[in-house]
Amino acid sequence: SPDGTTAEPTTEPTEEPTEAPAPEVTEEPTEEPTEEPTEEPTEEPAPEITIGVPVLDIQPNTGSVEAQITDADGNEQTVNLLLVGEGTLQLTWFAEGEISGYDVTILNTAGQAMVNQPMMSGAGASIDSSYLTPDEIYSLTVTAHASADESVTATATLYFARPAAEPAPVSEPEAESEPESTTEPESTTEPEPTTEPEPTTEPEPVTIGAPVLDIQPNQGSSDMDVGGFTAPVYQVGDGTIQLSWLSNGDIAGYNVRVLDANGNVMVDQNLSSTSATISSDYLTAGMIYSLNVTAYAAADDSVTESATLYFSYVPAPAAEPEAVEPESTDPEPEYTDPEPEYTDPEPEYTDPEPEYTDPEPEYTDPEPEPEPEDTEPEEPAADYPTDDPSAWSTAITPDFDFEGIVVLQQRLVEWKWLAKDGYYEGVLDEATVQAIVDFQTVCAENGIDLIPCDPMDPVIETDTLALLFNANGEVYANPYA
Repeated sequence: SPDGTTAEPTTEPTEEPTEAPAPEVTEEPTEEPTEEPTEEPTEEPAPEITIGVPVLDIQPNTGSVEAQITDADGNEQTVNLLLVGEGTLQLTWFAEGEISGYDVTILNTAGQAMVNQPMMSGAGASIDSSYLTPDEIYSLTVTAHASADESVTATATLYFARPAAEPAPVSEPEAESEPESTTEPESTTEPEPTTEPEPTTEPEPVTIGAPVLDIQPNQGSSDMDVGGFTAPVYQVGDGTIQLSWLSNGDIAGYNVRVLDANGNVMVDQNLSSTSATISSDYLTAGMIYSLNVTAYAAADDSVTESATLYFSYVPAPAAEPEAVEPESTDPEPEYTDPEPEYTDPEPEYTDPEPEYTDPEPEYTDPEPEPEPEDTEPEEPAADYPTDDPSAWSTAITPDFDFEGIVVLQQRLVEWKWLAKDGYYEGVLDEATVQAIVDFQTVCAENGIDLIPCDPMDPVIETDTLALLFNANGEVYANPYA
């Protein structure tokens, strides 16, 4: 420098770099996904239960006409009236779908029930036209119940009547014809050719097969005289005997009769079944009995076929005591001189023990004859109590269990509806059926309606059995006995 001083170098301040502020990172908000609502499945409605309306029919019939009737409310209406024929009438019904049973009712014009059968499993029944009043209108009402839900029902009604027999027409005398002129005018037209009448076709005759009869169990047969001729006679033993019969063809029913050798009737019933039972207790040993069965054709009950089977009761022989011969007191040589090692027999061989020389009485005296069995009736079987109607859940028919019919007959005797010695035990005979009919008649007179028992085809329904074997101890004795 000019003043001779040395100038110190000056350092210019250096600017410290300033750090640029780091940019703030801001997180962008993330959108949370929104859950879409899920549709809950809706339960599908259960399928509707449906059944068809019953289709009703009665055979034989002669067609139908329109008729005016008055219903229960007093309203008149026009209905289709089926005119039924004579003899056995076949009633049928059928509904489409799964059916658990049918309620069947037949009413007369006054509204009284001839038949009132709930929950029948079958699709048909029969009734004889003789029970119908000519020209009276009856109604057959059938209600079908669905198997899946018995409250689902379908009902149909058929009206029918048995026409009264028409009187034979009276032929009027023919008017006298005036004498024809002797002079015939000349014909100007050619005569027309005459046509021969067509031959009429005769209806085919109604035929059925003769009944085939059987009796079991049996011990075989032998040819014997049965009143002027020879026929096979089957031998039957002790216990319950099964009678059966069957005819080919459309059969309306059978008349079944059992007679003894003197012609006395033991059984005489009209049945739709093909079997029945009888106990050997009511048969006399050695007597020949006859089973007579007549089959009736459904199309024409005047067409019949019959057959007869003969049988005889052979009781089991009494057991005879076995004869035991006393042993000899003089032993045979083979005992006195046995094999070599017995050359010196022991005393028991030379001097037999007392039981050989003096036989005990049971060997010399035969056993006493067996005492006869007690014929007093047995106590009611445990399966058929007299104070539990739930045990009688099955209707009684001629082929019902022997013990069950015995219990029924004992109750009817106890209540004075059945004579003590006037029936065949264990058999649904005419006397037992009539006792049931009398019982039901008196019940109806006192306001108790029961399903009637048809003597021609006896069935004792469960409502009658429930009254006979009620759990309340109530007694319905015969007021006229």
